[in-house]
Amino acid sequence: MNPSPEQKIADLLRALADQIEKNPDLLRPKPMSGRTKPKINLFDLAAKGGDLLLQKELERLDTAELKQVIREHSFDSSRLAGKWKNRQRLIDLIIRRTMALNSKGNVFL
Repeated sequence: MNPSPEQKIADLLRALADQIEKNPDLLRPKPMSGRTKPKINLFDLAAKGGDLLLQKELERLDTAELKQVIREHSFDSSRLAGKWKNRQRLIDLIIRRTMALNSKGNVFL
């Protein structure tokens, strides 16, 4: 005799529960990637030392970290920078956008 659909689901859930009891790590979320967010505060650096200090700090980051900074701050709405391979081009974009946002509103001072 074939088991009913309800019985099949119950058997499947029992098997899943057994697996989870044996290995509780199955329910822990896995990190999406090995990327970590770069610890850099663009706006503080720009306010303290201008674009030169910002340039110096950004040069310490690799291409993947620069792209992460761009994504984190939404500096590239067209998402074209994700394809760029030239580090200096990425650094220039970050500096240009940071300085523009840092000076935004100065006209009213």
